[in-house]
Amino acid sequence: GHVVGYDERFRLDVKTFLDLAQQHGIAVEFTLLDYLIAAKPRLVNGVWVQGRRAIFTDPRIRQEFVDKFVTPLLREFGRHPAWKILDVGNELEYCLRREDGGGAHEITDPDSAIDRPVPLTDLLAYIDLVRAAVKQQAPQLLLTGGFNSVTYAPLWKHLKGRVDYGAGHWYPKWGPRKALLTKAKADADAVGLQLALEEYPSISQEFDEALPEARAIGIIGASYWNQAAGTDDQTSPARRLAEQLRRLGEFIRRHPGLYALVPFFPMGQFGLMGGGVTPDAAGL
Repeated sequence: GHVVGYDERFRLDVKTFLDLAQQHGIAVEFTLLDYLIAAKPRLVNGVWVQGRRAIFTDPRIRQEFVDKFVTPLLREFGRHPAWKILDVGNELEYCLRREDGGGAHEITDPDSAIDRPVPLTDLLAYIDLVRAAVKQQAPQLLLTGGFNSVTYAPLWKHLKGRVDYGAGHWYPKWGPRKALLTKAKADADAVGLQLALEEYPSISQEFDEALPEARAIGIIGASYWNQAAGTDDQTSPARRLAEQLRRLGEFIRRHPGLYALVPFFPMGQFGLMGGGVTPDAAGL
């Protein structure tokens, strides 16, 4: 197959999203894709999703993705006042080969399994192409993402010079938060990357401790998963999310310089994801 770009409906969705964000004083981070894009294809609600590993591994398709999707998106919206950050890819360590330090072997759900893990050189070639397009079309955008899980922090050395800051993810199944975040911050410092905590579960009983803990460690910002109630088993019910969002806002107002991202589920399955971020922090 080939990359054909995006249609008018997608374009209008992005425009409406960004215009509304600007009206309400919200800055935006978009995520281009998720590691599941490299999983085996499947049909969800009549739409074929996943099964696009070639965006990473086939030089021709990789270039088409940048030329026909990323570049037009950046050309049309990259200088929109609301768009501030681009995440090149979510948790790409989970489609990466084990021999390259990746975690594709950890994905055991048959619907999400990565049958053919991606070589590190291909993932880095993809990130480099996206970065080049951003620097040409919208150089003011901050770049982040790539490899996220704090348990795969050794991969962050490959992000130096490719992204502007690291976006760490933490979930309780990996171990104690404070110990892992402290180590992750040290790993990021060792390669010269600033670090944000860009995913931690809203369902956690320790939700209110995460932001002050991250701030004390020297992390530049935080984002809980996910403001869309019912997204998965890591997301709080709607009423609790509303109260958590209120408390999050109060904390941010008391501590200028720390940003908070409020993520929402993808506009398209495993495709472009959007979230709002406080615009007056982290150089935004």
